[in-house]
Amino acid sequence: MNPYLTTKAARAPRWYFPVIGVLGMLAAATVSVIVDFIKQRDWGTAAAGALLLAGFLWPVCRMVFHWLCGRKARALAHVLQFSAEAFLPLDQLQSRVSMRGAAKWAVRLIDRQYLQNAYVDKQRNALVLTAVGAPVRQLEMIQVECPHCGAANQLVKGRPGRCSYCDSVLPAQK
Repeated sequence: MNPYLTTKAARAPRWYFPVIGVLGMLAAATVSVIVDFIKQRDWGTAAAGALLLAGFLWPVCRMVFHWLCGRKARALAHVLQFSAEAFLPLDQLQSRVSMRGAAKWAVRLIDRQYLQNAYVDKQRNALVLTAVGAPVRQLEMIQVECPHCGAANQLVKGRPGRCSYCDSVLPAQK
């Protein structure tokens, strides 16, 4: 499992999308009924229908937002998993992830507890990745040769990384 994901960022259950579909159909039917009541100038019933509509749309919005946050969290965590640095400037994060507003999403997902083992240092405008399972002083650095360009790179033993020259993924070394 990815060390940067929480259980909250797991894939949406299978029942999410049928429930969203049923609630969406009920909301559409409610809108048509509300329109009929407005044409008849029955404002009280139309207002009650609007409350019913809100009752149908609220869970749909929450479920879609949870699905979207989980999807964005998994995309960010995948990039963080292969980051060789423990300190990642937010503008570099934006260039590594094909997601509009990646820096804002990272802050939002950390605050909403979809991502863990990372925090945003606002003074340096960077994402700081904390060591998983070991204090920083116990991490062992090793020299690895990039299989693509042959450049020498420093990696934390047991963690994957990226080549500092060609930006290709370097597998974890034990």
